[in-house]
Amino acid sequence: MATSTDLSEGSARLVLLNGVVLLHPEDAVFDAMLEGWTRRQHGGRRLQPKTISGCVRVVRRFNAFAQEYPWRWSAGAMDEWTSGRRT
Repeated sequence: MATSTDLSEGSARLVLLNGVVLLHPEDAVFDAMLEGWTRRQHGGRRLQPKTISGCVRVVRRFNAFAQEYPWRWSAGAMDEWTSGRRT
């Protein structure tokens, strides 16, 4: 069982500075999540940087489309986004 002090390789806590008050906390957490995910993809899955950056671009495009942070994303927004890409 993991404790609150356990940090996996992809944890956003490894990117965010402890005790720092964030001006835009949601933006900082989102960026930290992507950085942690990037580290995990590189270290754990050994994906190439080009593959990882492509995946991050897709997540950022969806984030811009949904105009929400990942913790507020909905299945409906994903349906809209993917159906708009079928041509």
